[in-house]
Amino acid sequence: MEFLTNRQQKVKVNGTLSEWLKVLSGIPQSTVLGPLLFLIYINDLPDVCDNFSKLFLFADDAKIYSYIENAYDSMCLRHNINKLHQWTQNWELALNIDK
Repeated sequence: MEFLTNRQQKVKVNGTLSEWLKVLSGIPQSTVLGPLLFLIYINDLPDVCDNFSKLFLFADDAKIYSYIENAYDSMCLRHNINKLHQWTQNWELALNIDK
């Protein structure tokens, strides 16, 4: 169980190492189990969206989309984006919205 709990990390910048800090969330990277654990971690993510929007998942990337033909469609997409945002907060998973 130590694989997922009580983890620490430090970083190296310009040859200087930081102090050890606790890792509070996330999946261990550069491991064989990491990708599988990530898939399990986000397994319920597609259920967040209702039928008005679709969620496309590929590796560690997610895209939410919908066809917008009127104001109601736009409101439904916004509602699903808000639900997706709430899911990320519940699971402490930060999104890179610049991507």
